[in-house]
Amino acid sequence: MAEMGRGSSDDSTPGTGEQLLSLSQIAMQLGIKSLLEVFAPVQSFVITEGPEGRGGKRPADGPLEQQVAFGRWLLSQDTTSFRAAQVWDGYITMDGERTDAVFVAAHERGARASTLTAQRYRLARTIRGKRPRLIGDPVPAGDYEPLLPDTTADNDTDPPQQPPPAAPWSDPSGFVPPQ
Repeated sequence: MAEMGRGSSDDSTPGTGEQLLSLSQIAMQLGIKSLLEVFAPVQSFVITEGPEGRGGKRPADGPLEQQVAFGRWLLSQDTTSFRAAQVWDGYITMDGERTDAVFVAAHERGARASTLTAQRYRLARTIRGKRPRLIGDPVPAGDYEPLLPDTTADNDTDPPQQPPPAAPWSDPSGFVPPQ
């Protein structure tokens, strides 16, 4: 029987349970929605699932690199969530072509890696200006570093205690991930 709150687990493929997949899909949907409604690169945000349910945080402002770094730091301090996802905007090269993409890293506590998914898009000229157009469906983009610390193992690596400089994160104002 799987541990409560962990979903199904398969030691050969850690972090790929149904609950993690669901969280990853929700995060991707929110990232794509943001992209299509704002017509600008997606601001990085994180979503967590734990004993208190689902919650999220997003940046108040700041450069994308700082948003992503602070989101990683924020998750490295989390000792209670079962699962987490982080969303950001970046670039991916597939079949020799570099395109913009919305990325989602999703992680289940204790898994050796996060899953990484990318939704490619390009800015297309329209009568109303440039608008993002999705290219295909989200695609797996490999494994990624774990987002949450492993609190089940006795490890010697402590997460950094101080946030990166100019941490632009705040509690969400109106940002409530779907339950």
